[in-house]
Amino acid sequence: MNITLTSEQLHQIIKEEIKKELKDNDQIATEIAIDLLKKFSTLEEQEEDVEKKFAQSFLEDLENVPDEDKEEVAEIALYKLQSRRELIKKIGIGVLVAGLLGSAGGVINGLKKKAYGEDIDNFRTQVKLSDEFEKQFQNYKGPALGNQAEAYLNEFTFTAGELSDVSNFTTDSDEEYIASVRRIPTTLFIDLHALLDKPIPKLKANTGKEFVDAATKFFLGSKQKVGTLYSFYSDYEKIGQFGNLDPKMANINIKVQGYEKPIEVLPPEWTILHSLISDFMSILSKEEYTKFRKLMGGREEEKAFLTVQGQDVAVSYGHYIGVAEFCSKNPNNKICKATAVSLNKEYGLSFTEMPASNFINKALLNKDQKGIVEDGGPYKFAQSLVMRGYKKGILGEPNPGRPIYNDPKEQPDEQ
Repeated sequence: MNITLTSEQLHQIIKEEIKKELKDNDQIATEIAIDLLKKFSTLEEQEEDVEKKFAQSFLEDLENVPDEDKEEVAEIALYKLQSRRELIKKIGIGVLVAGLLGSAGGVINGLKKKAYGEDIDNFRTQVKLSDEFEKQFQNYKGPALGNQAEAYLNEFTFTAGELSDVSNFTTDSDEEYIASVRRIPTTLFIDLHALLDKPIPKLKANTGKEFVDAATKFFLGSKQKVGTLYSFYSDYEKIGQFGNLDPKMANINIKVQGYEKPIEVLPPEWTILHSLISDFMSILSKEEYTKFRKLMGGREEEKAFLTVQGQDVAVSYGHYIGVAEFCSKNPNNKICKATAVSLNKEYGLSFTEMPASNFINKALLNKDQKGIVEDGGPYKFAQSLVMRGYKKGILGEPNPGRPIYNDPKEQPDEQ
């Protein structure tokens, strides 16, 4: 039997086959497109150079995509963005999206030209600086990282004056803030000047001075200082990350003159990176400084929701918003009249343990704020958890708590 297909039907079949082949990349592209729309559709003011900033942000979101898939993912994401014509027109990127899709040079090249424009040479300079920085640590001759603790304990002796305590940093200073987000609870550390002639195994530097000099040259020569500084911060915030194991495993014990027993301190790489980040922040422009602090805050928030406590907080936040809406219509319900203490006991509302309480109080007063639940509010990395609490709160029901994924009674939330 002969089957005759119209050109339109054949085209649809081909599209479906392509879609099957690109299943994973299509999902990645969708996530990137949604992320970009969220970031740029919520701008409080229309910023200048929105196309340039959009292209830069797009390239940043593509960084974790394998090189061989970047062009494909970028193109799919643009087609998904193009389907929101009114929104991208309102944002001011409609012409850019159309131009990128019609570019003979490819989407990625078009993005780079728009992102860096006449600064394309600066982009190439950045790549060169990064390569030079990494090459400087290819001839490391010090102890292996696994032998760092033994080397520092047996080969070096420090004085009490070469140790400091993070609790002595000036209140509200950058040094205090950066120290506050460390994973390791230990407060004692070796001063920078005492490490300038010591090997830093984690950083593959023969001496602390070698790393400080190379990092300073890299940072000062960079045209993208926020991104460069954030790369150092990314290394810093991972210190002490051992899955579910004790972060203090990264610490070392050192001999100190006048003390019989070794003293436990933060690892040497902590001192080096903490000092560099603090110093580099002090020379950022006001705009760069604000941007970097936002990046740090977002990263710490994201990390929080990888913990059990963080998940509970996100669910509780959604529950609060739901209860606020429920009580606006049912003011006489028991849950609406309960005190904070009784709410804690009877309904699972951990109000007294909730961080960011000022924001939450404001959110409760502004119950009609659009998108506060769908977008996760201040908990943008945990939308599904926020929605979990909200769904119960809006019905006046108790806080469901975080999902217990290995509990057979636990039913997955509806998407």
